[in-house]
Amino acid sequence: MIRVVVLMRYEELEKVFKNNKKIKFRLFSLEYIIEIIDNKVVIYPEMYPQRKQEYFSFDAIMNYYHIYNEPLIENIDMIRIIE
Repeated sequence: MIRVVVLMRYEELEKVFKNNKKIKFRLFSLEYIIEIIDNKVVIYPEMYPQRKQEYFSFDAIMNYYHIYNEPLIENIDMIRIIE
């Protein structure tokens, strides 16, 4: 399997999510997955699938899901999409 890592801006990140209904990305040393499950947007570290957190939208995840006490939106320049 070939992995491609891409730098993203918010609009591009949101577009990828809307098109694929799923995003896998790396932030700091962990890989995370954002996907739609039962009409809810869910985020979780790939290594810990039991730690799923549900939100009502992609925007809510970006603003309210915290990694190291900072929302994803504040670290968007460090998010690397894995395709």
